[in-house]
Amino acid sequence: MFEGVETMSTSEKTFAARQIATFRHEPVDRIVWQPRFSDWYHQNHIIQLRKGMSPEQVAKLVTKCPDLPEDIYGMEPWEIYDYLDASPRYPGECWGGMGFFYDKGNADADANIQHKTTTDEHGNWYHKITTPYGVLTESRRAGSSYPDERILKTRDDFKPVLYYIENHIVEHHFNENMYDIFLEVNEGRCVSVGGPWRTPYNKCIVELAGTKNTMLLMKRYTKEFDEFCDELARINFEVIMPAEMKSPVDFISCGDNVDAMNNPPYVYEKYILPYFEHVAKECKRAGKFTFAHFDGHLEDLLPYLSNERYPFDGIEAPTIKPQGDVTLEEFRKALGDRIIVLDGIPSTIFLPHFTDAQFDKLVTDVLDAFAPNIILGVSDEYSPNGLFKRMKRVASIVEKYKV
Repeated sequence: MFEGVETMSTSEKTFAARQIATFRHEPVDRIVWQPRFSDWYHQNHIIQLRKGMSPEQVAKLVTKCPDLPEDIYGMEPWEIYDYLDASPRYPGECWGGMGFFYDKGNADADANIQHKTTTDEHGNWYHKITTPYGVLTESRRAGSSYPDERILKTRDDFKPVLYYIENHIVEHHFNENMYDIFLEVNEGRCVSVGGPWRTPYNKCIVELAGTKNTMLLMKRYTKEFDEFCDELARINFEVIMPAEMKSPVDFISCGDNVDAMNNPPYVYEKYILPYFEHVAKECKRAGKFTFAHFDGHLEDLLPYLSNERYPFDGIEAPTIKPQGDVTLEEFRKALGDRIIVLDGIPSTIFLPHFTDAQFDKLVTDVLDAFAPNIILGVSDEYSPNGLFKRMKRVASIVEKYKV
């Protein structure tokens, strides 16, 4: 494990080595600064900008960030991370499309599943799936990462959706060639990361059904919904997880977007926590570091973040005030002292109506609250219309901060 990652005893200390040491609760010379900014990058058309452009030409492309320096025009994401003296959270954020795993479907079922995909003049995408148990439809707006219309809509869709998923993913494999490329180009910028499916409940909310339909199906048809979730969990633990556990990736991320509005305590205890505990147990056995993505409303879930009740090593993207619904002090008091915080700076503090003094104080307060158990970043991502100078400012604060 940790192939290609220097230990903290080496003369050249990399971000990857610092992150490994942080999760091992070993001393580090400097806190890792690890912002996520893909939405900002694409919405501000960074790759299309060129030095020497007129203000009018730039204005046609840049619509959000008020203070983009010409130095970053046309940069690739990995170049911007270097410019910011920062680390990517995930390799795919630095080098697009860099995933360490791929799936294979059931070729014998192809004859029984028919697809029809169309795109309209605005770039909106439509997908019709015909199965032996019914027809499913989904759609996605142009430029969106998530479906606008999802395939699981009614009680009658349980069987065709499950048939489609079960046959769409029957094998999950480690991509050794992609991992070798990562080792070649990474140069210590970040750790390798994999991850299981979202918990079945949150997979329904984010990918398959949407919030309203998920809650209606769960309430009205509890037995069928639970059986559906059990099958999704089975696929994860029998198909997805074994390949992830055997691979050399360092970290396992559960990208659930846990939020108390969608996952109130009774939902969290029934549908989320048991799944998390199972994942954590498998990862610990395989020697993987773990974290899960929490954001949005957290107040009602604070009791589950203690050392005894929280199963993972780290918690990603917790949102404090003025963006979330808990104060820094409330979150710090609830969080177990062994748990690593990934992020911590609310993205709203990068907006121009907050002063530099307010910004510096909040960043320092976050460091004081969690250091050395922190991988400092933005909860959830740096805002497309945030001040870019403050991204550089964080690196300066981190450099001077005594761990």
